[in-house]
Amino acid sequence: RTGAELASLAAQRFDSSKYYSLFFTGADEVYTNIVVNDHLDTLLPESGEALVRYIQAIPDSAAFTVKLASGSKELPTTASFNTVTDFASMPTGNLQISADNGAGVSLSRTISIEANKAYTILLIGDPRKKGDGREPQIKYIVNGTVEDPS
Repeated sequence: RTGAELASLAAQRFDSSKYYSLFFTGADEVYTNIVVNDHLDTLLPESGEALVRYIQAIPDSAAFTVKLASGSKELPTTASFNTVTDFASMPTGNLQISADNGAGVSLSRTISIEANKAYTILLIGDPRKKGDGREPQIKYIVNGTVEDPS
């Protein structure tokens, strides 16, 4: 990270009662820090559902058509590089994730999601890499469990 990037991140104001995520994206010595207020202090999923969002962090790529589908709910979107979506409430069980940029990168994965948990889907990798673990892929993290504060 450059001194300017570190200074920009250090200048960020954070509220100690809120939840944030930091994404470090890029390739070839061109990197960006993305700080997102997760709003997990105020967001609640629909009853019996989970919260899901994604970041499209595959650099040097055309915009992706991304689809998240679980139960009868489907969220299709288009996402350029460094897009971070808001959390959306999704039915629990199998979440099917697909992402295609129409330029040779087509990804799919199914994960199991649980009620009252928040998940971030990571579309990551380098489209120029193949078979070495750095190629485009779908990963995810569990941000935590959300509870009604009342």
